[in-house]
Amino acid sequence: MGIQENKIKELEQDIVYLKKANEGIRHSLDEMSALQNMLKGIASLKDNSEIIKEFISIIRSFFQCSGYIYYRLSQEDLSFVSSYNDLIDDAYVQNLYDINESILTWILNEKQISTISASKEENKNSCLLAVPFLTVGQLLGVMLVQINSRADDLLTLQTREILQLAAGQASIAIENVILYENLREQNSDLEKMKKFTTNILESLINGVITFNGKREITHLNHNASVMFGISDINAVGRHYQQVLPKSLAEMVRILIEQTERDGFVMDYQMEFELPGGVTIPYGLSTSLLRDENEELSGITLIARDMTASRELQRLRDLDKLKDDFVSMVSHDLRSPLATIRAYIDTLVNRVDPEDVDSRTMFLKTIEDETHRLSSLVENMLDIASIESGKIQLECKHMHLDEIVNNVAKLCQMQTQIHTIVPDIALGLPKVNIDKDRMTQVIYNLVNNAVKYSPNGGEIRVKVFEKESSIRVAISDQGMGMKPDDMSRLFQKFYRINNAQTSNIGGTGLGLAIVQKLVALHGGKIEVDSVLSKGSTFTVILPVGGV
Repeated sequence: MGIQENKIKELEQDIVYLKKANEGIRHSLDEMSALQNMLKGIASLKDNSEIIKEFISIIRSFFQCSGYIYYRLSQEDLSFVSSYNDLIDDAYVQNLYDINESILTWILNEKQISTISASKEENKNSCLLAVPFLTVGQLLGVMLVQINSRADDLLTLQTREILQLAAGQASIAIENVILYENLREQNSDLEKMKKFTTNILESLINGVITFNGKREITHLNHNASVMFGISDINAVGRHYQQVLPKSLAEMVRILIEQTERDGFVMDYQMEFELPGGVTIPYGLSTSLLRDENEELSGITLIARDMTASRELQRLRDLDKLKDDFVSMVSHDLRSPLATIRAYIDTLVNRVDPEDVDSRTMFLKTIEDETHRLSSLVENMLDIASIESGKIQLECKHMHLDEIVNNVAKLCQMQTQIHTIVPDIALGLPKVNIDKDRMTQVIYNLVNNAVKYSPNGGEIRVKVFEKESSIRVAISDQGMGMKPDDMSRLFQKFYRINNAQTSNIGGTGLGLAIVQKLVALHGGKIEVDSVLSKGSTFTVILPVGGV
């Protein structure tokens, strides 16, 4: 019996021990679960002050504390800044615990939780719990917590590990807050830059449209919408062919292909008709868009209203015309007037009334200069009438034979060293022309051929049909021209200036008038010339006329 009773007692003792152990384990599990929840709570926080408070609550679950202060490490100058505190401050810990920058740096570099005893004897019953806050990538700061206990044997291994884990979790949360704030600032800066860029694009007087690699519109400023009559508020993100007017979409397709091939397009001219029938000239320029890796990401199109530019060019042309006119008047008007005045003065005051030969010679010179002056005035009036649109053609269907033959006879009477040969094909159709104006055209061209062939030779006036047009080609065997002179030949007041032409008279308006009169007949004029060999001017008129 005694042995059995002893065994029963031992079993009862073991049961009591196991119950206590089980309660202890359950209590530890509850504490661990609570700690785990607190750590999860820290990880979910987005405010540093809340993270600090949550961390302090974990410390309070182990110790009785009477205040804390957190020193943040400044990333700019690596100094410590007092950021959060409760009940104790910077002056307090400096005075009672001799805390300074060196000690804080040492705590952070050691990367371990440690204790700091009070420097004064009357405060030996308290200490500071020094907790470094850091992550793998960044040193953050140091937390100092005043504990109402001596530093000796304050931290057990298990407590140290738990607090180290909590400090690590709090450090990660603080780092996340820093990253979040930096990201928010970057996003704010990007948003400001985006708005700034958008404001720039919207303030441009030019229209700007950008396309991505899929030909979708990625930006469309207000001026582009107005210039091309785009009213679709959902244009961005859609393919340009679904948004742009048909004529513009086709032009954009051509420009995109050319831009992808050449890299850019400069001031491609187009006439765009707005709703209501208003036509505006635009200059379109394009260039490639590239991303940060220099990869092609899209294309930018800039549309410029050329109305002002054309008006400015017109004013410049008028200003140049005025200068040319003044220059021409100063010479070509004064010269014949001066000659006429001089000869009249001589006739009146110096020539013997009985000297018939001298008087006849002087009167002939006055007649020539008067004719020259009259020709200049007539040319000026003609060019002014044509350019102002006041000239009216009186056209009728007729053959060119009569005009060409009459001009050839007239010009042949004015020269002894040239042979003017009409060469008119048979069976040519009629053309719709103003007889007087077309006579003026052909006379000017044949007369020029005579003037610029000072050594004589044959001047052939060939009339023939080619490519549904009637052509009049006036060929000479004269001076010919350089390519540079040919390109400027039909400009008003332009005259070839060299030693050979210095003695040849003229106003520089004849060919300009010829070109404009031919254009009024729906035709055009071409020139082919070889220096020192001769020139050919060809008037091309549509069969039937305008």
